Order: sequence, then C-alpha cells, then structure tokens
Amino acid sequence: MDASQRALTTALVEGTLRNRSWLDFALSKSCNHSLESLPPLILQVLRMGAFQLLFHDRQADAVVVSDSVDLARRCGHEGTAALVNAVLRSVARDGPLVEPPDIAADPVAHISLRFSHPEWLVRRWVERLGVDETLLMAKVNGEPPHVTLRVNPLRADAETMARELREEGFCIEPGSAAPGALRVRGSAHLVETAAYRRGGFSIQGEGSMIAGLLVSPPPGARVVDMCAGTGGKTSHLAQIMGGQGQILACDTDGRRLAVLQSECVRLGIGIIAARQQDARTLAPTQDYDCCLVDAPCSGTGSLRRRPDIRWRRKEEDIASLAQLQRELLTAAAGLVSRAGWIVYCTCSLEPEENEQVVEEFLSARPEFRAVECRPFLPMLGPQDFVMDGRAVLLLPHRYGTDGMFMMRMQRT
Repeated sequence: MDASQRALTTALVEGTLRNRSWLDFALSKSCNHSLESLPPLILQVLRMGAFQLLFHDRQADAVVVSDSVDLARRCGHEGTAALVNAVLRSVARDGPLVEPPDIAADPVAHISLRFSHPEWLVRRWVERLGVDETLLMAKVNGEPPHVTLRVNPLRADAETMARELREEGFCIEPGSAAPGALRVRGSAHLVETAAYRRGGFSIQGEGSMIAGLLVSPPPGARVVDMCAGTGGKTSHLAQIMGGQGQILACDTDGRRLAVLQSECVRLGIGIIAARQQDARTLAPTQDYDCCLVDAPCSGTGSLRRRPDIRWRRKEEDIASLAQLQRELLTAAAGLVSRAGWIVYCTCSLEPEENEQVVEEFLSARPEFRAVECRPFLPMLGPQDFVMDGRAVLLLPHRYGTDGMFMMRMQRT
C-alpha cells in the first residue's frame, strides 16, 4: 500500500473499533439475524461498511455498499453477500433508527452504547469519577489521538526541528503537557522525512514523555528499564542522560527488543544494553541508581490510541495484572542502591493497578517512601496530582495524553 491507502485502512479499522457498540446497535435494527450468529468475517464487513456510512464520508453510500458486498462475497458466499447488501442499504437509508437510553435515567448504558465502551468499565468510572468526567473521557476516546514528536536532543533542538518539518509541509504546534514536545497534524509521511531517518525525533505520546521526566536519571547513572518493550521510554531516558551512563533494557519479547536496538542505531544512542529476560528474575544486586517499572496493565487509559483494548480486556484481568505489577515492584526494590529510586507507571486508570499496588509496596518496604512529583514536573497543574502530590494521574481529556498513573519512590 502507498501512504494514502495505509492511512485509509488505519482510519477504517480504528474507526470501526472506536464505534463498535454504536455500529452494532445500528446493524441490529436492520438485520433479521442476531449479530452473534453471523460468521465473524461477515460481521466485520458489516461493521466496517456501517462505519463508513454513518461516520466516514470519503465515499458515496452506493460505493460503500458495493465494495462491502464484494468483500462479503470473497469472505463468504452469495448468501452472505446478499445479506450484507440488504443490511447496509437499510443502514444507509435509516441510520441507527432510535436513540440510546436517556443519560439521566441510565448514564452507564447511555455512555457505553453511544461512545462504545464496555459497560463494566463505564460503571467503574462513573462510580469513581462521576458521570460528567466519564462522559468527557469517553468522548475523547472516540477521537483519533494526537501525533506527538519527542525531539532527540542528541541530534537537534525543538525549534530547529519544528522549522524543518514546517518547511516540508507539516502543521506543527507545541505539545500541551511535556516541554519540548511537538504536536503534528498531517502526519502520514513523517517516517519518510529526512529528519526522521537521521534520528532527529521519535514518535511518542506526551504522557510517556512525562514518565521519563519523572525518572530524570542524571548523566552517568546506572538505570534499569524493567519492561522496555520497543524502547520509547528507554531511549528518552538515554537522551535525558545526555548519552552518558548505562541502561539495562529488559523485556520478554525478543521482537520488541530488536525494534529497540534498531531505534538506538537511528537515534545515535550507545548506552542501552537490551536483554531478553523477565525482569522479575534479575539478581537483586542493588547496583542501580534508578529503575523504571512501566508495568504491563489493563491499558484503560490508552483506549483512544489503542481502541482494540476495550474489546479485549475483561474486568477480571485487573486482579491478575495487579499481581504481576506487585511482583515487578518487589524485584525493582532489589535492584536499586541506597538513595536510589523507582518510578512506577501504568497506562491504566484503575486504582487496583495504581494506588493500591504502590500503597501495598510502601507498606511492605518501609525503606522506600513516595516523594513529591512537582519538582520534576513543573509544567503540570495541581489539578493533575493526587495522593497529596506524590503521584500523577493524567486523564485523557485534560491534556490529550494517554491516561496514566505515575509515582516516584525513593530508597532511604
């Protein structure tokens, strides 16, 4: 595919996922069969066709129906093609037909249906955050995320990078949360630019940048990134350190670490050692100055950027993830030296994975204490701090970041 085809495909897939409940609602009013009884591929053809008819105006309705019928014929047979034709023509003519439940009478059902979030998650948010906050967050999760750049200070500065990208036709504006972040509109060709190829910037959300700032390892530090993944936060730590020191980047997935290593070459970073290992099994040497625990989590704060999560996660997943998070923090405690520190972060909004995990850790390990966040993050307002300023909770609708929880804990 060329860049425009990739962009269209991404828009169709992510748009369908972001609006799935509402699409199923519309389809159920136009289909004589229960949606659960349909072959999975045919149901996806219907959802993508309904998304284009109701939300995406790039093509005429007749073209959308015709393309969907052809796809249903390839995925099924003449009978399924006829069903897709009839259902989508009805959706094109009538739309969703009826409104969702009244928000005053049943806010959970209304938000869940209208903004396509699972009811169990909406119920949790309404109980904890209230209807208005949940509604704002659900609306934001239905929008495409901002594309944000983290300029590589080893290669460029933000002002120079912004000027260069503007000259190439990109619309660039400052980020809203992390200092030096650049927000981009019209980002389809970013990775094809000369600036990207020479390592001038990385594509990273502002919430993740804030996590790196909370770690703030000094030049020459010895650092462990326990769940490095493809290395977005890891490379940021290396840049904060000015390319001086040592970073051990652990992950259980070798393919992710291969991406990390490739990124280090592109960005000109030589202080990261990638190791395919479960960080819980690292020897408790207490040799490291600081440790980042970017823990695997339910991802309920990243539904805008990763809309598939809302349909893959179940409420019961939270307990098992919290156990893994506790184990990672315990292992981190054995890695940092005296006066060293741990930064714990997740892209979850659920207290069982956030406040409860760190409170249990601090209770079990009295040699650690949570420290004030504001000195490391002066750009954030006080409304974003919880737990007496010792932890950060970013909500997606406040700054347009992923929803994230962070806390820095110091060994005494």
